[in-house]
Amino acid sequence: SSLNFETMSSFSVSVIVLAFLSLNAYAAKFPSSFQLCRKNDPSVDTCLIGAIEKALKTMADGIPSLHVLPIDPQAVTQILVQDSPGRPVNFNINLTDATLKGLRNTKVRKVVSNLHKQIVDIDVIVPLIEVTGNYVMNGKFLVLPLKGTGKGNFKLHNTEIGVQYRGNLAKKNGESYWNTVSFHTDIYKTSRLETQLTGLFNGDDSLAKPTLDALNTNWETFWAELRPSIEESFSYIFKNLVSDILKKVPEKNMFLPDN
Repeated sequence: SSLNFETMSSFSVSVIVLAFLSLNAYAAKFPSSFQLCRKNDPSVDTCLIGAIEKALKTMADGIPSLHVLPIDPQAVTQILVQDSPGRPVNFNINLTDATLKGLRNTKVRKVVSNLHKQIVDIDVIVPLIEVTGNYVMNGKFLVLPLKGTGKGNFKLHNTEIGVQYRGNLAKKNGESYWNTVSFHTDIYKTSRLETQLTGLFNGDDSLAKPTLDALNTNWETFWAELRPSIEESFSYIFKNLVSDILKKVPEKNMFLPDN
């Protein structure tokens, strides 16, 4: 019986070793449409500008090999604008079952990185971001009451966004992976916000039209109230997305080998 036990033990060890080897041999890689850069290249930041743009275009339609769903359009469960400590607002908006469109056309303008410390800062501009969803709103804008339930559509034009990624290295199955510690989004500016809302004041046009006109004429004031919640939503969505991809692809497959 001891012979059987030893045979079974050695067989089990062999299976575990083979499984481990095959796991590493077939460690996930970025799709071929991704552009890879050399980690130690002195001009790696210039390379990363094109690489990140291409990655976003690929991610727009999803990456089946990494089980990544399309990000353009991107489903957003909820965006909530409400009065909170340190962030007073004059109205509350609850946007649910929302969709975010436009990320595939993102232009990367600048990258500053320290890849050995898992630090990447990115500046981008997105020509058009469109957010649609079901809204519930009440409160006051300027001197006008805001009250309604219906479909909301918000279009941001030429939006400049800064992204700060911070990570560290985590070991898994003998491989190093980038572990996301923080992912922060700052919306520096947008050239215009267009707002369309159905169902304002139960569809009473005599009240709804002047209110929508005021929101669109004074869009900068309206945007100032919306911006923190939009930034928070972007940070949350994209931190989860990026960390989900990076925990599947080991660092050795993220970059081209150095010559």
